[in-house]
Amino acid sequence: MTSIFLEIWGKKACFTRAEFKAERVSYPVITPSAARGMLEAIYWHPGLSYQIRRVYVQNPIQFTRYTINEVGRKASSRNALAAMRHDCGDRLQLNTALTRQTRSCMVLRDVRYVVEFTMSCDQWNRDINILRHRLKHGKCHSQPYLGHRELIAQFRPWPEHETIAPYPSGVVAFGLMPYETKERAPDGSFFTSYFDAVLVNGVLEVAGCEVLRNDIKTII
Repeated sequence: MTSIFLEIWGKKACFTRAEFKAERVSYPVITPSAARGMLEAIYWHPGLSYQIRRVYVQNPIQFTRYTINEVGRKASSRNALAAMRHDCGDRLQLNTALTRQTRSCMVLRDVRYVVEFTMSCDQWNRDINILRHRLKHGKCHSQPYLGHRELIAQFRPWPEHETIAPYPSGVVAFGLMPYETKERAPDGSFFTSYFDAVLVNGVLEVAGCEVLRNDIKTII
C-alpha cells in the first residue's frame, strides 16, 4: 500500500506521559496515537482508518517548562437540569477563582516531524484524492494540535522531491509509549496499548513493532 508523508510542526508540544498525574510531562517525540488524531482532525469518516508507519524527527529534541492555570471542576449537568426546572440560574455559577489550579508543564519546543502513514478505506481513489486536496490547501475538520488544544499544529504534505533528513544520529530508547489510547476491548471498554519506542538515526519505527494489548504481544 502506498505510503503518504505529512510534515507537522509547532512552537510547543506536549504528549503527556501516563505515569505523571498532576504535572504534565511530555514524551520526547510525538506518539502514534497523537499523529493518528491529527490525521483524523484533517479528514476522517467511519470507513477510514490510518496506520502510522514511521515518524522522522526533523529538529533537535528540546524541552522547556511553563505553568498553566486550570479549573479544578466543571459545571454540573445535574445543577443545569435543576436550574431549568426551578428557574434558578444561581445553581449554574462556577467561581473559577476558587477552583483554579496551577499546573507545571514540561513540554517540547520547536518540534518538526515527518509522519509516514497508510490508510485503509472503502474507496481508495476517492479518499486519497480528498485527503491530498485537504493537505495541500490546509483544510481540516477541527484544528490539529500537538497534545494540548492550546498547542496549535501546522501541517503540509511533504514535497516528493525533498529528501527527509532526520535528527539525530544514533540509537535512543524511550521505553514504552502509547500506540493507541482508545482501543476497544471485547467487553466494550477502552484501554491503552503500548509499544517499545526506539529512535534509530532520528526515525521512530512503528510498523512491525510489538504492541502490548492487555499483557498480550501482537505484531502489527
